[in-house]
Amino acid sequence: MYFIGKPDSIYRIANEGATKAFRYRAVATPGALDAPIFLRARAALTHILSVGLMIDDGTNNADGNGSNNFYRVYLTQAVVAEAVNVVEQWRVGPASPAGAVTTRTTTFTLAPPLFYGIGLNTSGTRWSSWAARPFIFGESGEKMVYTFSVTGLTWTPARVGLYQVFVDSDNGRKAMYDWYDEATS
Repeated sequence: MYFIGKPDSIYRIANEGATKAFRYRAVATPGALDAPIFLRARAALTHILSVGLMIDDGTNNADGNGSNNFYRVYLTQAVVAEAVNVVEQWRVGPASPAGAVTTRTTTFTLAPPLFYGIGLNTSGTRWSSWAARPFIFGESGEKMVYTFSVTGLTWTPARVGLYQVFVDSDNGRKAMYDWYDEATS
């Protein structure tokens, strides 16, 4: 388990525009091409901050929307303690000519407090036809409500980590994750 702020949780940051940031680590190398990826984080959610998880191919794209190949899922809400939206976004291939970002949004009503857990794991054939499967979890770690997937992905993950979306660029230091863990088996 990686606790934010500890010496072993140093992340590089890929800014994907004034209001988006990806705090990432390289995918673990031992068995990484054979084992599933599993990410989980618990984070504070406010109406000025969206929080989640992302995996990508490690190649930044100049359009400001993420790398050439990525999958991310994050929680967002327009009003504090109101309905929570789960937003999934993914892209396969460079931004031009194909490779547009696909977005799917699902709304849930989750009660306060503002800390929620979000998880992401992968399944399928590495890495010729695999699926990204997000989920929300409660305080005790059990899966809740949301379990969908994006299937048929064909690229090899290179980076994993925390994804944030801010209302404006001044909120870049206010992300509140209280824990995060990752595994490759």
